[in-house]
Amino acid sequence: MKPEEMTDKQTVIDVLQRLPDDASIEDIRYEVETILGILEGLRDADEGRTHSHEEVMEDVRKWLQKSGGQPAPAGNSTRP
Repeated sequence: MKPEEMTDKQTVIDVLQRLPDDASIEDIRYEVETILGILEGLRDADEGRTHSHEEVMEDVRKWLQKSGGQPAPAGNSTRP
């Protein structure tokens, strides 16, 4: 079955079955969180919730100009 034809559950099961039998709970959690992030990103892309490279670079340029080239303190995002 192709990955695009698999349900989320089937995808996670497939990933888990590829792990060694002695995989730690941390390894399992990492793999599940990684695949969920990938699936979410693919859905975002399919639904047009993305930004072009040019848009991102323009945002970065504006942020750098606004901050005088200094990174903003952690937790002070300007995006919703």
